[in-house]
Amino acid sequence: MSDKPANTVGEWFELWYPSFDVQRWLSRIAREATHCENELLQLYRSLDPVTPLDMQRMCAEVSSEQTTLDEANERAKALHDAKLAKCVTTKQREAREKKAPKRKKARWPSIPKCIPPKPEHLGVERGPHGRTTVAGKLCPHANSRVHDAVSHHVHNKYCRIRFRCLMGLERLPFGKHLRIRFKAAGVIVRRQADSSEFFEVGLNLDDGPVQWVGIKTHGKSDATLAWLSELADTNGHASDGTISMKERGRKKTWQISMSRSRRPGERPAVDDPIEGRTLVVHAPLEQREGECIVCDVMPVHRTPWRFALEYESILHARRSHDRIRRSMSKHYKQTSEGGIRGHGRQRAMRDRLHQRNKADRRLASWIENASRYVVNQAIERRCEGVVFEDLTKRTARHLLLGKFPYHRLIERTKQKAVEAGLTFKRMESHEAIAKLLAPGASNAA
Repeated sequence: MSDKPANTVGEWFELWYPSFDVQRWLSRIAREATHCENELLQLYRSLDPVTPLDMQRMCAEVSSEQTTLDEANERAKALHDAKLAKCVTTKQREAREKKAPKRKKARWPSIPKCIPPKPEHLGVERGPHGRTTVAGKLCPHANSRVHDAVSHHVHNKYCRIRFRCLMGLERLPFGKHLRIRFKAAGVIVRRQADSSEFFEVGLNLDDGPVQWVGIKTHGKSDATLAWLSELADTNGHASDGTISMKERGRKKTWQISMSRSRRPGERPAVDDPIEGRTLVVHAPLEQREGECIVCDVMPVHRTPWRFALEYESILHARRSHDRIRRSMSKHYKQTSEGGIRGHGRQRAMRDRLHQRNKADRRLASWIENASRYVVNQAIERRCEGVVFEDLTKRTARHLLLGKFPYHRLIERTKQKAVEAGLTFKRMESHEAIAKLLAPGASNAA
């Protein structure tokens, strides 16, 4: 993740009660777009010049080469230590240490690039001008604003997860929920005719007329409303985005997701920081209930000002997922006749997959909220910067959260701190944190 502050903001709006004809139109295009996305992922995987067996062979070769290099590294280090022991003066030692051998590592062989699918792979001939694409053939009722967005998304996503898929660490992320990816020209924003305070979007996703649907803006920030007003006044297009269908019980709702540029002064920033005051985020060595990750603001009259981050919701979501997984393995039996594939297995696994996705979403939401809370507290308490302990160096079983993506929490806090005008420092060890919090380590503010 980059250290630079985020320049874009994700926005989503729920469509305001689209008519039955519009819902049927959206469902038709969404089924084609979702099917196209899954088929393109499968084509990328089947046309990949590298197979999992090739990756296993490469791993074996790299491991064998690394073993040989480790032996050579040990011999070079032993020879260097022997020559270093013969040095008498400090000047000779410093000169010898500069000639210390570097550790050699085995290099992976270059992997051929993936092959983008072409119409010939589907048995389709190109058009007279060569404009026929695989995505266009799989989405006959959508225009180029849809299937171009789908093809670009699938290409970027497969290139990003290709290595993990070939190593068997990740599966292809086939989509199950209906969604429509579109380019910026596929959506137009304007004000409603009966009320200028409300907005509606025009969906230009096929060769037919533009479909206008209202969007709900209740609870949106002033910056979001100003952005919509600019688009409506200039008849401009928003950005690339996604239209997805969400099921809430028996009710189906459609929502549209887009992005915009962040406006100056949209996020709070520290105005008058106190010199030397720092917010220190760390995990105590003695983990107590309610104090997994704590924040100390110091110096404040030589006594740290402490508050803790809430973490019970993460543990609750994890326990719920584990309980569903154990019940699935206890009550669901696979036989040789059925259960390995088909609709029966999908129905049996539905609750488990839903719980897993719920736990992942709760984790991502917690990281965003916790990092924002830390930065807001640093701004409110007039700190100059944030110091974060590198929790990835700690043993997971000694922390109440256990196995947790601490690096994501640290990086998100760093990004938001830099955006707010705070300094950020990452401490490698808890001993350095203890010295920083020790009484008398710095003068009182």
